[in-house]
Formats: sequence, C-alpha cells, structure tokens
Amino acid sequence: MPRSHRIDHENAFHHVMNRGAARQPIFLQDSDRALFLNCVEMACDVSQIEIHCYCLMDNHFHLLVRSRAGKLSTFLQQLSGRYTRLINNRTGRDGPLFRGRANSILIDTDAQLVNTTRYIHLNPVAAGICDAPNDWHWSSSKSYAALVTPPTWLQVGTILNMLESLAPGGKYETFLREGVDDDTVNFYGPPNWSDEG
Repeated sequence: MPRSHRIDHENAFHHVMNRGAARQPIFLQDSDRALFLNCVEMACDVSQIEIHCYCLMDNHFHLLVRSRAGKLSTFLQQLSGRYTRLINNRTGRDGPLFRGRANSILIDTDAQLVNTTRYIHLNPVAAGICDAPNDWHWSSSKSYAALVTPPTWLQVGTILNMLESLAPGGKYETFLREGVDDDTVNFYGPPNWSDEG
C-alpha cells in the first residue's frame, strides 16, 4: 500500500517528529545532538525551511518548521539521510536509524502554533528529565527566554510576536509555567510523545 502524500505548501507550518527504530536512542551522547543540529542547519539551506522551535530527546526529536518553498519532504530526507549516514559511519552500524518517515502535522492557526511550541518545550519536563524547560540544554527554550543567543538558523521572533498578539504583555516563561492547554493535550495526547526512557 503506497504511503499517503505529505500535505505541504509554501509558508506552511509543521510540527515534525520522529523516533528511533524500535524506540532505540537516536542520540547516544551530546555530540550526537550537536551533529543533528548541524544537519538541521545544512538541510534548511537546501530546502528553504525555517526552524522555529526544537527539542531533542534520547529516542526522538521535535521540530516546528515553516516550509517556505513547500519542500518539507526534501528537508526531512536530507536531514534523516545525512544524520543516519554520519552516525552509522561513526558507530560502525548500518541500516535505518529512524522508525520510518517522520510524522508531520500541519499547523492551522496562530494559537495552535504558539501552543505547539509550548508542548515541544515541555517535553523533557513531562519525561521527568528536568524540572523546568530551561534546564534542558537540547531545546530552543533558552533562546525563547533570551537566556542564550539563538543560532542563526533558529527563528524565535515569529512565535514571540504571536504570543504578544494573543496575550498582550504575556511573557514566554509565564506561558510555559501555565502548562500544556487542554486543546493541545486532546490534539497530541500528553507531552512525552514517544515514551522516553
């Protein structure tokens, strides 16, 4: 049975997720996460993708992306192919690293976009890895809180501006402390999408 066609168009926002085959880790050490982010940056250049939010766990990742040219599939193929090749070369293994094609969910509204960012940033808290989102180094949460300078490929202004229009005067850290809203939980299920641990 053929796979369903991925829905994408110019300037579409997507929440992208994938995990390791058989729920195995895709990041064995911090240098693997750094390598993955390097692969993200390189794939962005090729496919005109903007990264607006990310979180790298042990056995899965989340990305919130804008597909500027409708080339999400190109981006995901470049990212997963390059990262898998580099990890396989380093570890002496072969075969697929990921469980299959990444899952992408089209984001329809500004509210859904802002709430998805919070859902992604709260993932390590939900997994019991840390007490607060800014304690987890491998997400964009600290960039949103202005605790670190965002990498050049990470766009934080769009979401922060949307949050301001939805809740004037609202601060992102306060928004995170409110926790994942009921609509987002009903849509995605509880945070910690792929049974980390």
